[in-house]
Amino acid sequence: METGYAMQIASVYGTHWRRSTSSTGRPAFDFDLWRRSGRLDPFVEAQLPLVLVHRRLDPAQLRFAGPGPGDGSDQPNPAITGAEIFIFALPFPADQVVAALRIDFDSPDLNLDASLTKGILSCCTEAEVSIGGQDLASYIDGLARSAKAEKKALPGLRGRRTGLPLERHHLVLIRELNDTRPPDDDVIMPILYGIEPPYRPEFVALRRPEGLNREEDAFGAVSGTVSFLYGHEDDVEKSVFLTTVQAVGTASRFQQIWQDAYHQVQEFQTSKQAKETGVQLRRDLETLADHMGNLELDLAFSVETAADLGLQTSTLSIDSFHHDLYEVMQIRTRAHTVSEMFVRLGGSIRSELTAIESRERQQEEQLREELEARRRLEREQEESRRLHGALALGVLSCVAAPLGFFVGFFGMNASQVHQNTSMWDWHVYHWVYLIAVLIALIPAAAFGALHGPTLWRRWRRPAV
Repeated sequence: METGYAMQIASVYGTHWRRSTSSTGRPAFDFDLWRRSGRLDPFVEAQLPLVLVHRRLDPAQLRFAGPGPGDGSDQPNPAITGAEIFIFALPFPADQVVAALRIDFDSPDLNLDASLTKGILSCCTEAEVSIGGQDLASYIDGLARSAKAEKKALPGLRGRRTGLPLERHHLVLIRELNDTRPPDDDVIMPILYGIEPPYRPEFVALRRPEGLNREEDAFGAVSGTVSFLYGHEDDVEKSVFLTTVQAVGTASRFQQIWQDAYHQVQEFQTSKQAKETGVQLRRDLETLADHMGNLELDLAFSVETAADLGLQTSTLSIDSFHHDLYEVMQIRTRAHTVSEMFVRLGGSIRSELTAIESRERQQEEQLREELEARRRLEREQEESRRLHGALALGVLSCVAAPLGFFVGFFGMNASQVHQNTSMWDWHVYHWVYLIAVLIALIPAAAFGALHGPTLWRRWRRPAV
């Protein structure tokens, strides 16, 4: 096979893993020249993906299950000249682990024969690659486990039979043209979109970032799953690679946030949401509100901020690629949709809490009224007991006071008491009886003065 191009396919895959506190990483590439020139802000540099594992692979260990590069055989492809695999981790708070497989190979002129490139790309797109007899997903899991990452598979998380999530993007780079004519648009289009001519050009127009196409011999095109570049410096290719890692990691973290939110809402509707109105309890919403708040914060810093931050260099080629890549992957649009979902969900929770607070205030008011009625009844009962006691004391006083007076008077040895005259003789002792009556009236008058208004109110109450 006559060599036309030195090419590289870099496939970036999302994973179900996240970096743990015990995972350590190092910078992916040396951007010392950028630091000295002020093109890389120190804060932004701290937001770049870190390498947890980097391993160079023997090309003879690679096998492709699909047609094209190896025709599904057990023989290595002699066109492959090098391969390496990375395990990246996005910075806190995303901590998302991303895997990247880079394959270098010699390709004929794509204008004459693009089957090798399409075959390798197809196998990488479907993750139908094995390394040393182990499928790609299992190999990546082993590397992530060795880096002390934590697996965060969620219930119902989407995935193919390889075990890798669907969030992935592939870079097709021509590292060296070797004086061969660059590929035409009609050749690049099937690589980007998988559509063979003839096709309707108005529906598959090339998305070409401005910064990657300013120079005459430089080219860059972006689609939702594949980007195609040639004619760029090494630093640009490294930055494009890191931006792709960041975008795939952001998309993977977004997918986990969205599915976690969906799972929490589904669990709430299934087990905690009241079927009838007016009976929902505050504690039923506490777990949902707490989870949604955490996920909304994670969405803001792990997805939306990363989409706006990018590499933030003064290089238009990188910034324009970052912008177009996030746009074709619809990361900003999807994040905005989920953010609006959180806003509406938050409004729904607040409405539920408002209704619960209204019911709680009504219940508290009812309890206060019941307590006040109970206290009023207790006061009335206590007052009734005091009234009955006073009445009994008054009656006793009305009887005992005159009787005591009589006993005391007639028991005295005084000149006013005649031995030969009956104590019942009115004409002799009428003044004694008058005094006894007055003494009996004193307790009655005192009782009336003290408790008369109360008795009057009680007597009047039934009439009201």
